Amino acid sequence: KLKLDGDPSGIVHLAFDATASRLLAVSENGAAMLWNTADGAVVVDHPPGTDGAVRGRFNRNGTRLLLEGRQHARLLDAATGREIGRIAVPQVDVLSFYRNDDLDRAAIAFSPDGRWLFTPLTSRPPRLWSAETGTEVAAPLPAAEYDSPLAFDHEGALLLYRSADGVVRVDLSGEPRVSTVEGLRGRRLSVSMSE
Repeated sequence: KLKLDGDPSGIVHLAFDATASRLLAVSENGAAMLWNTADGAVVVDHPPGTDGAVRGRFNRNGTRLLLEGRQHARLLDAATGREIGRIAVPQVDVLSFYRNDDLDRAAIAFSPDGRWLFTPLTSRPPRLWSAETGTEVAAPLPAAEYDSPLAFDHEGALLLYRSADGVVRVDLSGEPRVSTVEGLRGRRLSVSMSE
């Protein structure tokens, strides 16, 4: 039986990484703790504060943790807790997403291979980030429509989302390349990809 140190009161969010070797707990006061489940050691102890955590998510292979706050999302190395980078998150968007439970679909998305972070609505215009370095990729991206679905292919090499001018296609197989598939303006779009 594993005993984790810390105050369990007020926990509003829990998340395991893909292998269940790390457990994240976020409290209503914005504090966040990340434990190693093998021995109960604390990897991250993020205190409450004005930019306290609201929730967190791991990339698919568990190497990165995105700790989402009220003003910033902190990208962390999940093994060490070292901060890799910060992404500015406008507060109005965060509050709207949490109230409507739309965050998984629209606010910040990891690519399936864990190499990229995409922020379609938490930034204007949308931005693409390297999850390895925490730096923004320089490719200019067209603005996403507010309720745009988005999809990465299963390898993380292609990203699709809807803009006012059509479907935006971001090729991530090398240096990011952006193109727009026109002719779908004004239509509702559901984006899905099969393996």
